[in-house]
Order: sequence, then structure tokens, then C-alpha cells
Amino acid sequence: MDETNKHYSALTIDTSIFEKNGLKLNKGLLAQLHQFKDNPINLILSDIVYRELKSHLDKKEKETKSKIESALNDASDYLNCCIDDMEKIKSLIKLNYEAESISKLILEEFIRKCGIELVKGEEYCEMKSLIDMYFQNLAPFKESGNKKNEFPDAIALLSLQYWVEENNKNLLAVSMDNDWKNFAQDKDNIEVIDDLAKAMDILNKQTNEALDSIIHEIEVDLSENKSDGIFQKIYAAIKDNISIPEIHADTVLNYSIDSVSTYLEEIDILKEEDERKLKVYVVDSNSDTITISIACKVFCSVEATFNFSLWDSIDEEYVSIGNTTREVGTSYVTNVLVYLHGNYLDGLQNMEINDIEVNGALREVDMGELFPFDPEEYYE
Repeated sequence: MDETNKHYSALTIDTSIFEKNGLKLNKGLLAQLHQFKDNPINLILSDIVYRELKSHLDKKEKETKSKIESALNDASDYLNCCIDDMEKIKSLIKLNYEAESISKLILEEFIRKCGIELVKGEEYCEMKSLIDMYFQNLAPFKESGNKKNEFPDAIALLSLQYWVEENNKNLLAVSMDNDWKNFAQDKDNIEVIDDLAKAMDILNKQTNEALDSIIHEIEVDLSENKSDGIFQKIYAAIKDNISIPEIHADTVLNYSIDSVSTYLEEIDILKEEDERKLKVYVVDSNSDTITISIACKVFCSVEATFNFSLWDSIDEEYVSIGNTTREVGTSYVTNVLVYLHGNYLDGLQNMEINDIEVNGALREVDMGELFPFDPEEYYE
């Protein structure tokens, strides 16, 4: 099936897409899925994906609570905060809630806001088909390896297939998993792509061809007006969003990091594989607002100063043996959501930017091998 000329009546998302979007259900691209509530296009989710998503959210909840509790303990020790204040903070951020209860509330609210229908494996997965797929090595099962790990995907995919057949739907599935893509290769009613923004663009445009004109205007603006217009606003938003990444270094010595600085160098708007169009997608639209997703590659430099020390067994303390500053260049990809207000039929010049939301940031940087001295001078 060719997604460029097929009309889709249902959308589903794999766990990999939730992970790619940081499991943030109430912001960014995932929040744009709210548009499918009471929409003619059905937003469906395999209960296998639901359970995997719940498991990931449970883990995030535990990790976040642990980090907050650690920070609060430090605040008590080093910021002279009283215990009563700490307890108030814990109450406000729900640290005392039962384990995994917050993630459950967040997920249930997401399901409700998006009007998601759960496709249950026990209702739609036919056992004979599952067994045949296993022994015939049909996707997602492979000829070699531990095939039992593929059962969740197999149940999810078969369930979705039977759902679309029973409901006479054409399904657009979003997944970064090649097993999903391989499964859909010979299916006339299922198409798999790996970009959620592109999927929403396809669904919005199939009911509103007039959106092509405003997208073309935005592409021209991004390409030709880099000193002004949307590009400069995106540049400023990404610059404000630049964060201090987690630093990794390769050294046998004990070290501490004195300072870290991140500097924005350049931004490229990403293109489609054929290099003909920019990755600019309409992810939501109505009569007076549209939301545009723009895929960007961000180039930046990270500078960090390291202090090195050795353990003095006599004085039983760490002794400083020098420091060094290292700067490395790196890059990352992020989606930027641009919220435009106005009638897009009147052209880009008659629309205003209400907001710009940057989704994704630099998470970690490898500084390579470090020494408290210049190794070239040492070996001369």
C-alpha cells in the first residue's frame, strides 16, 4: 500500500514511538494525538503496546521519585531546609503516592483525552495464525535467535490485523521496529511508517488538500529567510532550550567536573530521503490554527573543566593532581512544534506564531580520553 495515495481511517502507534518521544504523553507530538478524540479516524492501540507503555512509565515514575528524594535530602543537608518544608514539597509532587499509581493516572488520562480504543489480544489474536507464523518464520518471527521474544509483537500485529479486517479499515501504523514493517509488506490494509509527525501530516492532508500551499510557503520561508521569519524564531527557541548534558569521560583517574557550558553553533532543517522536500509536517489543523512539526539537526559544542585527584592513603584524602578543559562538537535531532494562528488560506504573511515548542535536547556527551596534562608533551 502506498501511503501517498491511500485513504486511512485508523491510526496506531508502537512502543518505540512513545520511547522516541520521551514517554511524554502530555506535551510535544504525543499531545497532538488529542485531536483524534471524536474524530472519524480511529486511534487504536494494541493492549500489548499499552502494557509495555505502562511498564516504561512505571519505571520512569520510580526513577523520578528516587532522584527527587535524593535532591530533597541534599536540600535538607546543604540548603538548610527544614523537615516540614520537605514534607510539604513531597506532598505537592505526590512522592507519597502508592508506587506506580501516578503513571497509571497519566496513562488513563491520555487514553481518555485521545479517545483511544484498546485492541485486546485475547479477543482479536487467532491462535492458529500465531502458531503458523511461529513455525513458518513469518514476521515478526525470525529463522534464528530467541523467537519467544517476538511473541508480544506477533500478538499485537495479529490483533491489529484482525481488528482492521473486522472493521473494514485502512490502518496507518507508526513504528521504528523493522518487524512491524516486514509484517505489513504483503498487507493491503496496513501501512507502517516510522515518523509520527509525518503520519499526522498524511491524515490531516487527506481531508484538506489546501494545507499543501501553506506548507510550501513555510518551506520557502525556512530556506530563503534564515535571517528573519520562522527560522530565526526556531533558532532562538532551540538556543533557549539548550541544556547541560550528562558528561562521560574515559580516564582511570578520579575526577570531578567544575563547569559545563553548551554553545549552539548551527541548525539544519532536515530533508526527506529524496532530498526534495523539508521535513515540515502539519500535525494538527482547524479553521484558525495549525500546528507544524519541523525536524531539525542541532550542532553545538560542549566545554567542560575537569579536576583530577588521587587517593592519599597516608592522609586518607583525595589530593588534586591537576585539571584540564575539553571542548567537543556534537549534534542531535529534535522536532520543533510551531503553533500558527490565523486563516492559512490567506497565506503565511497573515498568520502569527503563537508559540514554539522544542521537543528533544542534548542528553549526553562523550568527552573521550582525558589526562590532567598534555599527553604529547608527557611522552616527548
